[in-house]
Amino acid sequence: MTNQKNLYQRLLEVRKVADFILKADLRNEDSIKENKKGLGFKAVSSSMTLLKVNQAINENGLILETEVINKTVESREYTNSYGKPVKDWITILETKMTWVNVDNPTEKSSLNFGCIASNPNASQSFGSALTYNEKYFILKYFNIPTDELDPDVIVNNMLSSEDKDRSILDKLESTNFETVDQLTKFYKENLSNITDKERFLKACTVKKEKI
Repeated sequence: MTNQKNLYQRLLEVRKVADFILKADLRNEDSIKENKKGLGFKAVSSSMTLLKVNQAINENGLILETEVINKTVESREYTNSYGKPVKDWITILETKMTWVNVDNPTEKSSLNFGCIASNPNASQSFGSALTYNEKYFILKYFNIPTDELDPDVIVNNMLSSEDKDRSILDKLESTNFETVDQLTKFYKENLSNITDKERFLKACTVKKEKI
C-alpha cells in the first residue's frame, strides 16, 4: 500500500525515530559514551544512531540525493614532530542535498551543505569527504547531538598521533608562560594527549629554564 504522507510528514516521522533512539539509548548504559571532555553530560555514538536513522529513512520511503556543486582538493605538506615529511589531502565540498519522496519523485526539498575533510590517501580523499558530508548532514538535519560531533573531537580524531604531538609542541613553544605554575598546568593538561612523553618533558624543561 502506497504511503500517502507528504515529504515533510515523512521527514517528521524520521525525526521522531531519532528522538526515540536517543532517549532509549540514554537509558541503556552499554550504548553510552562518557563525554571525553568531562563536561558532565552523556552522549550517544553517532555510528549506531545513524544506522537506525537510515533504517527509518528507508521505511518512510525517502531518498537523499547528493549533487556536488563545487569541489576543491589541495595537498598539504609539512614536517611532523619527528622531523619526517608528511603529505595529506584536503577536500572542500559544496553540495546540494535533496530529499526525495519515492512515491512522488517530483516532491523534493533541497538544501546547500558543505564540509572540509582530510585524508592522507589522495585516491580516497574525495570519497571520504562525500561520506563525511552525508553523515554530518543527516545528523545536523535531524538535530542529533553526539559526542563525535563536538568540533574539537572531530579535529582530534582526524589528526594522527604525530600531528597531535606536533600541535601540542608548537603550542608549548609559542605560549609565553609568565610563571612555572602556568607551565605546570599546561604540562598536566596535555601529558595524556601526547605520544612522545619524553620529548614533551624535555621541551617543558627547556621552557621552564626560560621563565
